[in-house]
Amino acid sequence: MWPSFEAPCVGGSIPSLPTIYFSLFSNAFRRFSTLLPKGFDIIIPLLKNIPEEYHLVLAGEGDYRNGLEDIAKEHKLSERVHFLGWVDNISEVYTMADIFVIPSKHEPLGNVVLDGWAHKLPVIASRSEGPKVLIQDGQNGLLVDIDDSNGFLKAILKVINDEKLKNSIAESGHQKLTEEFSKASVVQKYIDFYRSILK
Repeated sequence: MWPSFEAPCVGGSIPSLPTIYFSLFSNAFRRFSTLLPKGFDIIIPLLKNIPEEYHLVLAGEGDYRNGLEDIAKEHKLSERVHFLGWVDNISEVYTMADIFVIPSKHEPLGNVVLDGWAHKLPVIASRSEGPKVLIQDGQNGLLVDIDDSNGFLKAILKVINDEKLKNSIAESGHQKLTEEFSKASVVQKYIDFYRSILK
């Protein structure tokens, strides 16, 4: 169930549902020369082929919001696509998620993948710069070619229909985060590095 969290969105407050299909903007839309660089223009129409109890939740604000709202209206999906706008406590939004999808056309660092892993979410991401370095496809997440809407649909349905896979990639992602990117592990890497050059 959703925690007690209310935010404005298309059609009113977020509904209380047993499961929510979730995807997230960074807290401010990124501006690039390409149209809708975060890739949600290809994700919104996919909801027509995903079970109705799953909704798409987007956090963030910027120039592309109106275009995404128009896409949702065009496909008669406004009631299942929720625009939160700017969110101060983004962690609270992550806790509502069942699946974290990152369809970015350009994601150079992949910190957003680490955010998903930190909240023990199964991550589905495009093969953009950052995610393809961090994710081992099928082990700690699922990778899909950039702009491959059919590939994203297959990956999302795969996670929805395979609870074992969903839990496995979420747990493996969180484990990788803990082992390689936690404060303790990063500090230890620095210590090991300095010891190696001082020998």
